[in-house]
Amino acid sequence: NDNLDVRWTYLYHSFDFKYMLLLCFVCRCLNKGELTESHHAKLGESAKIRQLTDEEFAICVEKSMGLNCHHVGETLSILSSQNDNYYVNFERMIVYDCLVHLASDGFEQRRLEILRICSQFGTVNKLSPVEIACVIQMYETEYQLLNVYRHL
Repeated sequence: NDNLDVRWTYLYHSFDFKYMLLLCFVCRCLNKGELTESHHAKLGESAKIRQLTDEEFAICVEKSMGLNCHHVGETLSILSSQNDNYYVNFERMIVYDCLVHLASDGFEQRRLEILRICSQFGTVNKLSPVEIACVIQMYETEYQLLNVYRHL
């Protein structure tokens, strides 16, 4: 396993890898440490968009099992410094992305659990309760609009 870590060292310095690592961790929180097929598929789509190979994504999923809340805070801090204002509202963006990924396995059925996890994640990410509420409201509005448009 140490050889595997040495081989993939460059990943641990990658913004996209750390970002995906956090998304995997958050999705695991909803299902007692497991990723559902829906979450895995949605995370896989995001990994491709962020130009991670299938092998890199598999490592990301594996490494996400070893994270705890302390690691999440440290990783968010590193991502914020790596971001260097590239994404203006980075802290809000990642909470929104967490909502999108968590909801891929049934938002309406697990709404309260999803919102609780996103609120906790937003707090670790140093967002105020008002900022977290705004991000959640934005997602819920878009979710409702998409449902209306699907029925037209």
